[in-house]
Amino acid sequence: MRVRAWASRLGGIRYVRWALLAVLIGLGGCLALGSPPTDGSPQGQTALEQRLSRVLSAVEGAGCVEVMVYATPPQAAPAGAFGAPARAAEEVPTGVIVVADGAGSLQVRLALTQAVRTLLGLPAASVEVLRRGESLP
Repeated sequence: MRVRAWASRLGGIRYVRWALLAVLIGLGGCLALGSPPTDGSPQGQTALEQRLSRVLSAVEGAGCVEVMVYATPPQAAPAGAFGAPARAAEEVPTGVIVVADGAGSLQVRLALTQAVRTLLGLPAASVEVLRRGESLP
């Protein structure tokens, strides 16, 4: 009842309903975008990034590690032999950024770089290891 009384006081404004609807939609959008994923994974991280973070955190001196993997979009896979369905194309990692608390140490930085290169088969130029709080060169 209070809402109707408030709306009747505003009487001359035609767009009160539309404004309220826009506010509600905006709040709903903010809540939907800001809510954590339902599968329990950190927001925005792929399964590969989560696994790499876990493995690299185990490196002595690395501390807390976060990983971002850049991958090219999957290409259409050719059809299999005798018309058999082809395997689904997968994204191919082309670059990795590792942010680690212990990356201030050259030994830790080199160990993390080598681990990523070994796991993903990337050249050293495609792997960047940064200390938390450090910016890219």
